[in-house]
Amino acid sequence: MKAEAAARASGGVRDAARVDAHLAPGELEDLFRSFRQSVFRLETLDDYSEGLEDEEYRSWSHGNAPPPIDGHWWYDHIVRGATSRQKRWDRVHMLRQPLSLCDYLRYSFEYGYTRSEQAGEHCHILEVPEGRSLPLPKEDFWLFDDEFGVVPDFDAEGRWRGAELVTYPSAVEELCRRRDVALALAVPFGTWSSTAPICLCTPTP
Repeated sequence: MKAEAAARASGGVRDAARVDAHLAPGELEDLFRSFRQSVFRLETLDDYSEGLEDEEYRSWSHGNAPPPIDGHWWYDHIVRGATSRQKRWDRVHMLRQPLSLCDYLRYSFEYGYTRSEQAGEHCHILEVPEGRSLPLPKEDFWLFDDEFGVVPDFDAEGRWRGAELVTYPSAVEELCRRRDVALALAVPFGTWSSTAPICLCTPTP
């Protein structure tokens, strides 16, 4: 038993996730609806390609403003549904400097982060200067109630391939540590976006 625990702890969060459980479709959404106190997300990729062909992306690419969140299945029913009950929702996106915010990130920030904040989520940006070591591993995750995590799996193009549940104590403790570091180093999205060059690229029709 001690040998197994040591192997899991030394293998890192992703290895610990593999020995827990693979989330079936719909189970991640259930976690967002049922967490009790807090959820945190760390984003480390510059491009999560899936979704770029959806209706909202096409609307953004034609220069339209984000639609209202009222009645939206995610921003209204899930995010605001949680934050209106005093549940804490945080997110940090880790970015390299210098950065050129092209289509995906501009769309994500303008159509995603702005509406997430309207729904009560606290979004943050952690910029890392070029040439400086990343303060955190380049590994996305969610942390729920400081009790368990979810580590998503993306391919090289940023397409979703699945997610693993993390419950092993040492791995959860590591996710809590990464969350604390990310929040300590990041700045609120509103503060960052007021000075960041978020309109460097022209959307592709």
